[in-house]
Amino acid sequence: MPCTWFVRLGLPLAAALVVSGCTTSVPPPVTSAAPVVRTTLPACPDIESVPTVRTKQPTASPPRIPGPLPDGHPPGTSVFLRGSGVALYESGRLTQIDLPYPIHARLATLAEDGSRVSAYLWDAAGQRPYLWSRDLRSGRSSVNVAQLPFVRAEDLVSWSPDARHLLVSPGYGDGSGHGDVYQLALDGTADRRGVLGERVHAYYSRGADEITVITSPKPVGTMPLGRATLWSWVRGAGLVKLVDADLFWPHGSWSPDGSRVALLGLDSNGRSPVVQVAEVTREAAVSPRTLMRIADLVAQPEGCPYGRGDVGLSIPHWSPDGQSLAITGRVLPQSSYFVAIVSAEGRLRSIFRSPSSCYIPFAPWSARELFIPLFGPDCGPDTLTNRVAVVRSDGAVLREIAIPRKGNAHPSRDGRWVVSVGDGETSYIPVAEPDARIVVPLDGFVSWCCADR
Repeated sequence: MPCTWFVRLGLPLAAALVVSGCTTSVPPPVTSAAPVVRTTLPACPDIESVPTVRTKQPTASPPRIPGPLPDGHPPGTSVFLRGSGVALYESGRLTQIDLPYPIHARLATLAEDGSRVSAYLWDAAGQRPYLWSRDLRSGRSSVNVAQLPFVRAEDLVSWSPDARHLLVSPGYGDGSGHGDVYQLALDGTADRRGVLGERVHAYYSRGADEITVITSPKPVGTMPLGRATLWSWVRGAGLVKLVDADLFWPHGSWSPDGSRVALLGLDSNGRSPVVQVAEVTREAAVSPRTLMRIADLVAQPEGCPYGRGDVGLSIPHWSPDGQSLAITGRVLPQSSYFVAIVSAEGRLRSIFRSPSSCYIPFAPWSARELFIPLFGPDCGPDTLTNRVAVVRSDGAVLREIAIPRKGNAHPSRDGRWVVSVGDGETSYIPVAEPDARIVVPLDGFVSWCCADR
């Protein structure tokens, strides 16, 4: 009696149906039909790294009444937009710094080392731009006319880590992409670089004095972005070509020592994102090597549901020790969010899976842990509260901390404190004792630093 096997194709692996049965030329008796055995492969486990919570629905937001500064004070230095200028909050004291002109588009910043605060200003009539800065160690301030056309909402704008240069790529948001990047210095002078026939798609800092510029002949906003080029721009010098790459998304990040750049490249199909790393010197780069593919996620129990939809990845972020990368991802159409942690050698260390009711906007590192905000109306004990998960690089969840709704998470470098911004207030939370948080009645938070001093 010959036997045949049938496999139903075209279904996800977890739903594949295997049917076995034997055929014969003599029909079986009506009363004893030949058995048909149906076996379904095990379904993907429903693994969430932190539990879903039952949200209580408040009827209204509680009133926010400005009050005095608290008796206790957090460590470090913070900058707030306040009144006609900026305010420094340090050692429990609030120091107001009035500015000669209004700050434009909230373009103020604090240097990573806390040495300087800078801002981009427009005069009251909106006729002239200025660069203002104060050295917080000497107390000296400067203000100079910016020799650059007005920064507009559609421009790509960011500050350098040392708060000494404002980086501007005009026309980025409207898709025109003029193909230029400006470095606007505190003395008002502007240095410009561009590539003939190409558009600037992104840029980011490599240390204090070097910019990485990504160009391509394709229109700004194209994804995936084939035929991209990474350039090095050291202040006062020309562009130096580093490497050509086909990118899923043009943004990337440098390792802490500046020797490696992490990118979102493309798999061999030209559509799926992969995490890649290129070894780079000042003059050249080695072709990127792939650390993680979508197939690596799907092969893990925590990640196997991601094989049912399209997966998108965001910028890989290096841990401060340069040993791990954290990549936030999202699966469509389910909108499931996750954070994959990959070793610098290319091993998928762990996957943090968000509950289905929460989304993950980003995942910043402290010295040792990831701080993963979980946003959403059903992602905390009430609709006004969210939470942040503190996660080790091996995926172990150390604790969950309540934060204001969409309050973000700004951890200190040593991971002992985290700042979260609410409606009219800013919370400084000691990670080991979250209930001992210090709530300051200030909004307009810009940045903070140096809590580990």
